[in-house]
Amino acid sequence: LASFNPESERSDENILDAAGELANTIAGNGQKVFGNGLRISVPMIITGNGPQLRMREPRYLIPIQWNEHRFSLVIGINDVND
Repeated sequence: LASFNPESERSDENILDAAGELANTIAGNGQKVFGNGLRISVPMIITGNGPQLRMREPRYLIPIQWNEHRFSLVIGINDVND
């Protein structure tokens, strides 16, 4: 990501766009691997310390650091019959 953009383009908006693209790529690849047996919700970007996301178990939190930016990718898995 950093190699394609000059330093001046590393705004919060661009970072959020990149995070959204990462989430969409992961969701799309999951759909390709698991096919129609997998239903994927629309990826969400949540910022700040206040918002909370309630998810049933199991869920997986993947911490990511890119340069000075830190964020977490959270993946929740639910049985569609629940």
